[in-house]
Amino acid sequence: MSFSFRPVVETWGTASSCFVDGDALEQILLDLAEFSDPSGITETNDYSDNRVVWIQNGNALLNFIDGNSIEELVDQNSDWALGSDEEVANIRTVLENMKSLCTEWRKSVGKDGSIRFYIDSY
Repeated sequence: MSFSFRPVVETWGTASSCFVDGDALEQILLDLAEFSDPSGITETNDYSDNRVVWIQNGNALLNFIDGNSIEELVDQNSDWALGSDEEVANIRTVLENMKSLCTEWRKSVGKDGSIRFYIDSY
């Protein structure tokens, strides 16, 4: 039996500052993915200093973020409003950053339509 292997070239997209911890950011991404495509598949993997969140339908995710106001995004998940005022403000800031980067992040959607986010220093 023969096996193949090859190197992989990854192009890093534009980064966003993060105002919530890694677990919260992962959950925000997973929640947004579910809201944008309830039948879509997501996956997370931990590496030495990164957590990767893979979202099957990256276009739906970005369309959802881009097509809703911050208020509408926050209203999608009542859990996001249950924290302290500072935590809620930080979630809103992360969502604002995501909205502002949607156009740039579309370049990171793969040919299969998926998108991956790397959460650094996990």
